[in-house]
Amino acid sequence: MPTPEEYVANAVRYDMGGTCFANNGSLLALLRALGYQGHLMPLSPTHMAILIRGLLPNDEPVYVDMGAAAPIFVPVALHSAAEQEIAFGFESVRIVRDPVQPERFRFLRFRRGELVSDRWNFDPSEAKEIQDFSESVALTFQPDATYMGCLRVQLYQLDRGRSLSLLNNSLQIMKENGAEEKILLRSLDEMETMVAEEFALPRLPVREAIAILQNKGIDVFAPGD
Repeated sequence: MPTPEEYVANAVRYDMGGTCFANNGSLLALLRALGYQGHLMPLSPTHMAILIRGLLPNDEPVYVDMGAAAPIFVPVALHSAAEQEIAFGFESVRIVRDPVQPERFRFLRFRRGELVSDRWNFDPSEAKEIQDFSESVALTFQPDATYMGCLRVQLYQLDRGRSLSLLNNSLQIMKENGAEEKILLRSLDEMETMVAEEFALPRLPVREAIAILQNKGIDVFAPGD
């Protein structure tokens, strides 16, 4: 996993982001450098987020997450989180106190008003550092790990009122009003152009990533299921 310095260098040079481990680990390092107090906390074996204290009155804990591929655009104050539904298009998130274990919170995902995932949960007092996630990070680099077998680019463009999600050669565009468009990309040139112009990530090494996948026997242009 990149250090915070390497993460910034990769973002500047290659337009790269990362998984929750790279994104949130580096963000916490930045927040601490700016004087904020916080720690990392696990939500599942594959996801972690940030807990910040000392930001709001009464030391109310604040949930921060820039690695969930969900519409979490601002910090979420946990004492009032149950009253909030954070939405974009037909996707929304609610963070609510667990009714059975009140010291824990649940991260609920909805699509078109229906609950689609309630697997993530966390205890705000469970303070972890990035090295505590070394085993989870190692699993993300296994040959059969989710992001080792596909091309995946996810980006919210709030200034344009839309979300872009590229999985191999399939692009989904979701508008803020819930309208959806799906585009199938049929060539390397078309994919590079789409990432450069629509995602506005011209330095992202798309061609190199596809070549690595091809060497592993993975065809990003193969018909989906």
